[in-house]
Amino acid sequence: MIINKNNFKIIYIIYIIINIINASDNVKLSNCGQARAEPTFKQSENGGQCQLPPPTIGTAALSLSAFNGGARCGQCYELTGPLGKTVVMVTDGCNSGEACAQKDLFNFVISNKDFDKIGNSSSYTNIYSLGYQEVSCGFLGNIKIKFGGSLGQNGRVDYSYYFTVSFSNFNVGIKQVQILGTGMVSYMKLKRSLGGFTWNQESGGSKLQFPATLVLTGVDGQIISYKFRQPPANIAIDMKKQFIPQDGLLSKYNQSEICGMGNVPEYIYEDSLTFGWIVSNSWRFNLFNLSSQETDDNPALGENVIRMELAGNGGLAFTREGGFQTKYLESLKIMIKVVPPTNSLQCFFGASGIYVIPGPLGEDWQEVSIPISVLKPQTIEYSLSFYNNQGQSITMWIDNIKWVFSPEAPPTPVIITDPTITPPPIQSILTAAAGAGLNSIGITSNKGGIANLVEGSSNDDDGTNGGTGGGSNKVGKRVDGEDGDNFIGGDTAFSYYNDDNSSNILLFSSNITLTFLLLSLIIINILF
Repeated sequence: MIINKNNFKIIYIIYIIINIINASDNVKLSNCGQARAEPTFKQSENGGQCQLPPPTIGTAALSLSAFNGGARCGQCYELTGPLGKTVVMVTDGCNSGEACAQKDLFNFVISNKDFDKIGNSSSYTNIYSLGYQEVSCGFLGNIKIKFGGSLGQNGRVDYSYYFTVSFSNFNVGIKQVQILGTGMVSYMKLKRSLGGFTWNQESGGSKLQFPATLVLTGVDGQIISYKFRQPPANIAIDMKKQFIPQDGLLSKYNQSEICGMGNVPEYIYEDSLTFGWIVSNSWRFNLFNLSSQETDDNPALGENVIRMELAGNGGLAFTREGGFQTKYLESLKIMIKVVPPTNSLQCFFGASGIYVIPGPLGEDWQEVSIPISVLKPQTIEYSLSFYNNQGQSITMWIDNIKWVFSPEAPPTPVIITDPTITPPPIQSILTAAAGAGLNSIGITSNKGGIANLVEGSSNDDDGTNGGTGGGSNKVGKRVDGEDGDNFIGGDTAFSYYNDDNSSNILLFSSNITLTFLLLSLIIINILF
C-alpha cells in the first residue's frame, strides 16, 4: 500500500506544530506566591550579573535574598498585577534600597514596558500585592552551551585543570551541573558562579580529559546529559536538547489554576503600618499621630495606636500602591473609640461610599466587624477610607485594623531562598510506580555509576539501595555499549541515544500520546 504523500505531509506539519506549541507554553512549576514589583527606566546591560544573552521576553532583577547568589539566573516567572500578566526571566540581582535588602518578599525590578502590562507606572511605582509563579520560559529551539578555560603555554585554551560552562535559552531553571571526564571514577559537581558553573581539579584528582559528559538537572527534576569532545572556547554551541516540562512531573501544580494577585497582608495596622500601606492621601485633619500610646491599658491593644483629629468631612485613607484583590476578603475588624460620640463615621473602598459604621461610636474602646460585602468591592481595590460625614470635628483612635479571610483563601506561601529546595521537589520523576523520590534513580556508567547525580543516587545497575529516596526502583538500568551512555528506562522512563554523542533522559508525557496518535493515523492511511 502506497502512503498518500499529501496526507503524510499534513500529519508531519501537525506534529511539528504540536511540538512548537508544547515548547512555547509557560508550564507552571510552582504554587502561586505573593511578591512586590517596581519599574525601572534602565535595566542591566550585558546580561546583568547572570551574563545571559538578551531573551525574547522581559527580564527582571531580584532582591538579594531571592537572587541568592545567582541560583535563580535564567528562571522565568509569571507576574500578576491589577491590569494583567507578564512573563519575565531573571538576569540580575538588585542591590540598592530597602526593597532589595529585605528578606520577607521577592522583589522584582522590571522594565516600565513590562510593568505597564500588569500595572500603571504613571500612577504608582510599586505593586505591593504582586502575584507570581515560576513557569517554564517557553523559548523555542535548544539550549545553548558555551565553554571556557585557562590559557595554556601554547596560547590555546586548556580545560585540563580549570573549566567553565554557561547555558542560555533553557526553558527550566538549572539546579545543578555535573561532569564526568575520561578517566574520572565518578561525576563531579560544578560550582555555581552567578549564571555559570566552574570546575577546578581537586588536589590529587584527575585532570579533565575528553570525551566528557555533562549532566544538567533542572529545578523540576528533569535530567539532560550531553556528551562532547574538546569544544571551542567562548562560542555558543547548540546542545540539540531542551528541557520540556512533562505533564506527569507537574501533577503537583494545577495547570488550570489561574494565579491572581497576592493576598493582602492580614493587618493594615498593628502597632505600626504594615509594609506597603501609606496614609499620605488622608484629608482634612488637624492632628495625625501614627504611634500614639493612648491605649488606656486595654489588653486587646498593642503599644501604639493611631490618633487622628478629623475635621468635618475629613478622612483617614489607607492606600496600597498597585492595589489588592478582594476575592478572599470576608470582613474587616478594627478596634476604635471616638470623642465626641458619632453615628456618622463611614467606611468605604475607593473615593466614596455610603456604608455607615453602626453607632454610636463612643469614648470606650470597642471592636467593630464590617462585612466586606456591604462595602461593594471591586475585584481590585486601591484604598480603604474612614470618613467623618458631618460638619463637626472628631478625635478618633484606631488600632488592630485587620482583614478576615474566607476559608477558600490560599495560605500565605513560605518564602524560600534556599535554591536546593526551590521549588519543592517533585517526588515522582523517575520512580512513580515504586513510590520513591529523587534520591534513587539507578543510573550507572562504565566508570562506577553517575555518583551524586542526585543525592543518594545508586551505583547498583538495577537501581536498588539508592539512599534515602525509597525502595528498589528498577529504572534506568544501564546497557553496556561502546559509548557507555545509553540507558533503558523502567516503568515510567525511557531515553534515547543520538548520533551527536549526547543523550537526554526523558519521561512519558502528553507528547508520547500525541506521537502514538500520529503514528496511528499513518498506519490507518497505509491500510485504508
